[in-house]
Amino acid sequence: MRTAFVSLIALAGLATAAHAQPAPEAAAAPAAAPAAELFVRVERQTLRRLPRTGGALFTIRVWLSPLDDLAGDPPRLAAFARAWREATADFRAYKHLELYDELVAGFLHAHGLRTQPGEP
Repeated sequence: MRTAFVSLIALAGLATAAHAQPAPEAAAAPAAAPAAELFVRVERQTLRRLPRTGGALFTIRVWLSPLDDLAGDPPRLAAFARAWREATADFRAYKHLELYDELVAGFLHAHGLRTQPGEP
C-alpha cells in the first residue's frame, strides 16, 4: 500500500487541512490504523523584502511526521482537528479530502476530538 500524506499548512498562525496528492488506496485502508498510514506535512512559508536590493525572498520549511505524533501534542492535535473540521466544501473537493475522512475521523474520535462542526 502506498503511504498517504495529509498536510497541515501553517501560514502566519492560520492552519488549514490539505494534502498534496490523493492516494486512492487510502480510501480502502482500515479506519483502525490511520496513524500508521497517514502523515502530516506542515509548511512554514515566508516572503521577505531584501533591504538593499528591494528584491523578494521566498522561503519554505517543511516538516513531515506520522499522524500518530499529533497524539502526543494536544495543541497540534487540536489545531489539526479544527483545520480538518473547518475546511470549506470547495477546498475539500479540490484536495480530495473525502478519501481520508474515514481514517482521520477514526483517529480523531479515538483521541476524543470531533470531526464535524456541531458534533459533540
